[in-house]
Amino acid sequence: MRERVPLVAAVALLLAAIAAFVVNSGARESGADARPAPGLDEMADAIGAPIMRHLARGHVPGRSGEMMLVPIPHAYIIGRWDLATLGSDRPFLTTSHPNPWAYTARVPLILYGPGRVASGEKVYREVDIADLAPTFAEILGMDGLDFDGEVLREALGDDASPPKVIFTIVIDGGGWNALQEHPSAWPTIARIEDEGTSYVNATIGSAPSITGALHATFGTGV
Repeated sequence: MRERVPLVAAVALLLAAIAAFVVNSGARESGADARPAPGLDEMADAIGAPIMRHLARGHVPGRSGEMMLVPIPHAYIIGRWDLATLGSDRPFLTTSHPNPWAYTARVPLILYGPGRVASGEKVYREVDIADLAPTFAEILGMDGLDFDGEVLREALGDDASPPKVIFTIVIDGGGWNALQEHPSAWPTIARIEDEGTSYVNATIGSAPSITGALHATFGTGV
């Protein structure tokens, strides 16, 4: 028991030193004359209406948390520290999966189907993935369904006969930001974009950008 006391004291001293380092670093960065914390309206104005709309759509009363952390663009919320990088110029490289910003939220939305989908169309109006389910319902001749999205009518071709099957192919994390960083890596996507209808200003429509929730939107249009 006596041998454990120095060990416990050493661990407590280490934790206290780390806490003091973090507190002092924050104090140095914020300065003595730091302005008061912004209010809700000020933070909402800074984020902007499109992002706030996505955040509002992603909030489910009674199920979502009472707070949502929104990192500034290209900054990340991390779940752990690499203590070796504290106080150094070496960054701790990591990522946080969900965020609402355009480099994650802007996605290619491409419809392809000879005859049933218009060929060579590029549409620049803003749409989102909730529009896919009502579009599929229109193509299949299904009536009386309740959607939040709208039919992507620019994509409808001349052949009104319902297809036997519709495939929805999702590339997780494959937004415009990723494709533009690797422009020669997606020749098949480029071909069906040229031969189908491409919505170049499509977004995921809600935030946070969590796979399971967005796949539910693909299937329900809600």
